[in-house]
Amino acid sequence: MTIQPLGEYVLLSPKKQEEKTASGLYRPETAKEEKSQQAIVVSVGDSESVKKGDNVLFKKFSGDEFTIDNEDFIIVKNEDIIAIIK
Repeated sequence: MTIQPLGEYVLLSPKKQEEKTASGLYRPETAKEEKSQQAIVVSVGDSESVKKGDNVLFKKFSGDEFTIDNEDFIIVKNEDIIAIIK
């Protein structure tokens, strides 16, 4: 299945939060944030600032979350993407 965002929207696949910290400690469920702010670009509408495969940061409470074929996605406006991680 292909999902093509319209206009200035970008489809993101959120990165899973690590269960363990860099120092080897496991995070309890209460310490995990509800939503990651880091994601991979899956598909792009009319935006030219990001491309498929980019690793990006987006605003914390932006976008709409949904699940298709047991995969989680977030669709955000291009203006809600604040950085590309290289």
